[in-house]
Amino acid sequence: MSSVPHSQDNVNIDSLLTQLTIDEKISLLAGANVTDGPNGARGSQFFDGTTVACLPAYVSIAATFDRELTKRIGVALDQESQTIGTYVLGPTVCSHRSSLGGRNFEAFSEDSPLSGVLAAEHVKGLESERVGTTIKHFLGNEGIYLPPFEIVVKTADPWCLEFLQNILRQEWKYPGLVMSDWGATTSTAESLNAGVDLEMPVEQIKPAIEVGTVTENAINDRARAVLELPQKTGKSVDRKVDIAEIVADLLEHRKLIRQAGAEGIVLLKNAENVLPLDRSKCKEIALLGPLARYAAAHGGRKGKLGVRFTTTYTPTITSSPYLSFSTKGPSKLYINDTILFEQPYATKDSMSFLLSVQDELQSQYPLEARKSYKIRIDTIPSPEPNGELYLLDGQIAAHLDADVAIVFVGNTAQWETEGQDMDDMNLPADGPQDRLIAAVAAVNPRAIAWYAVLESGNAIFDVLFEAVNPSGRLLISWLKEYEHTAVYRNFDMDSYQSRQVEYVEGVFVGYRHFDRMWGTEKEVRWPFGFGLSYTNFQITNAKVEGGLDDSGSSGLVITADVENVGCVAGAEVVQVYLLPPSSGSEKQPVKSLAGFTKTRLEICEKRNVFVSIILGRRLTGMLREGNGRWMRAHTGWVSMSSSPVDKKAELK
Repeated sequence: MSSVPHSQDNVNIDSLLTQLTIDEKISLLAGANVTDGPNGARGSQFFDGTTVACLPAYVSIAATFDRELTKRIGVALDQESQTIGTYVLGPTVCSHRSSLGGRNFEAFSEDSPLSGVLAAEHVKGLESERVGTTIKHFLGNEGIYLPPFEIVVKTADPWCLEFLQNILRQEWKYPGLVMSDWGATTSTAESLNAGVDLEMPVEQIKPAIEVGTVTENAINDRARAVLELPQKTGKSVDRKVDIAEIVADLLEHRKLIRQAGAEGIVLLKNAENVLPLDRSKCKEIALLGPLARYAAAHGGRKGKLGVRFTTTYTPTITSSPYLSFSTKGPSKLYINDTILFEQPYATKDSMSFLLSVQDELQSQYPLEARKSYKIRIDTIPSPEPNGELYLLDGQIAAHLDADVAIVFVGNTAQWETEGQDMDDMNLPADGPQDRLIAAVAAVNPRAIAWYAVLESGNAIFDVLFEAVNPSGRLLISWLKEYEHTAVYRNFDMDSYQSRQVEYVEGVFVGYRHFDRMWGTEKEVRWPFGFGLSYTNFQITNAKVEGGLDDSGSSGLVITADVENVGCVAGAEVVQVYLLPPSSGSEKQPVKSLAGFTKTRLEICEKRNVFVSIILGRRLTGMLREGNGRWMRAHTGWVSMSSSPVDKKAELK
């Protein structure tokens, strides 16, 4: 898809400001509408809107550790956005603080450098054809939360952000627009004077000018930033032209989503090399679990996108037939946008619905021959039914003789969503999926447990049958017990009684916390950056170009030889961790990810790879309290994960 012609950009903003009245300038500083869709481009409607491709959730993208693929996904989102007239959107780049975060699925990782690097590539792709990005949501707690935003600002030039003056404007020299989150501002004058250019939604600004708490110069500064945004997106001239939203079901986007879905799969365990499956030996494959039939591609609320198909019925004769309606969750049925049926509550017996024996609502409706009727159903996901229904004896027994049993499990939109966090680590809430996995494994040792992903049918098939060699890596630390996390008793329901949440973890987020737990009962089950392959790799001859004790930070590169010593082609992620001065002290982490690269190798192929340090080594160190300066690292590792067991070489 071609970019917007540059001829539309020739607008003199300073001249335009002199022509605007104060009321017109004020009208620029507050947004009235919002479009939100973290896994795809949403149009003007939250429900029953134009349908678009559902792209991989950002956690799935992060698991690829693949810069180039992440950028391609950004380009696809750019193209999808333009088909529905959307010109500014996410991503979310803040770090995962807790495993129970309801919106973790729409942010990249627990690690700041990984989140920042991949978000920067995503922004480059998204803005390549002039769709703007607003990276969010800035958190001013500890130095660990700043790097993702700085990486994007300095390497990808996003056009909008959601944070302010001292660090953003002065230290990072950011020239773009600052906007609030939707409904996040509780003041008007204070926000404008602090540097917020665009408040979402509308606030009353005129009274603040009249009483002198906001000056017209401040209004001019904010209005200038807002006018520069449509200039960058090529909409300075035709900004009043409505774009007809169209469905762009592109084959290349489907292929990209399938590729990204497969490469985001992380293989954690492969006992007795049960994978990949041999088609000639798999005569009977049992599919089990709540997500075997209904894929969970993303989280809930704003993460949801419209389905791709709607129904139109054209009767051949005129009549008044009886129509019946049955549903599992709270739902409404419309004919030509007129409501016909409403079921306000979730059904008490979901199995009766699934078995088609549930009582149905019935009503007559007059239909004319050769006249088209649009049928629409709006439904709200019902609460998860009693999980023990998944443990029916018949289901388990059916898998005794299967060649392999594949169990599809995971959280659904009811449990992982904006507006709420999860209560515990069970799947989903009372643990029925956990018990299902145990029950199936007890009767079939060839069981495979799988967390469903986007394009799950095709992507999982590709990995199970070796069309794709899994190369995903964990973007989080996989803990054994939630009580082992650094934020325990200071996150959501943990702090229900005290009503207070303290950021007691400091910089010890994710693996930076668990690095202090190796050799104890609290060490993780699988470390950050870990992932198995159908082949094996060796990393040798790691070297530093520039020297870790060099006073400069630019141009620091680590090289290493990577060799595929297995029997199939595959991809390895080389990870570099740097250690700050006094590593492992009470106030400093043991190490931090400083760079990574993903390389694809054929059988027996050997390649020398380069790993550039992310924005210089100071981002992998510690922010020194008092003077606001970053301490540089003095040594490092080349590794296959954050675990000391996977360390392949030391850097000095």
